[in-house]
Amino acid sequence: MSFLDDKPKHSERTMTQTIVFVVGLILLAFLFAMFESDNGVRWYELSIGILAFFIWLGLLIWIGHAKK
Repeated sequence: MSFLDDKPKHSERTMTQTIVFVVGLILLAFLFAMFESDNGVRWYELSIGILAFFIWLGLLIWIGHAKK
């Protein structure tokens, strides 16, 4: 019975993490698209992409720990 009580919380956490994960993949796709551009990558574009990636990673870890 306790397993059934815990299941909705687990499914809610997984859904939130999935949404954040997909957003992070989109950010990563934009970062790789900047690498493929003809003009090359400007340093500020690269730093914004890396910063966004680490913010997303921190959010994913934070959501994982906050919902326990």
